[in-house]
Amino acid sequence: AMPLLCFEISRLHDVELRNLIKEYWEFYLESIENIIEEGKERGIFKEDLEPVHIAMLINGYFLSKALRELTGEECPQSDEIVNIILSAVLK
Repeated sequence: AMPLLCFEISRLHDVELRNLIKEYWEFYLESIENIIEEGKERGIFKEDLEPVHIAMLINGYFLSKALRELTGEECPQSDEIVNIILSAVLK
């Protein structure tokens, strides 16, 4: 479903809507990056993390979770996935 969604967005002829989606996407990722950077400075997150990589990882998780919920699918592994992400970033 995600590749289809990305394909449909790329075909939008409404340039303003495409730009709005892009701005939102960039703002969202930048917000997560800032949180990761602050966590590194406070000693909460591992120092060797690349904030952009973690932002993409978290974003991918939430997009997948949202699409599953939209289609009515359960994600019984959700807690386990969150734990994997946390173990990757926390000191």
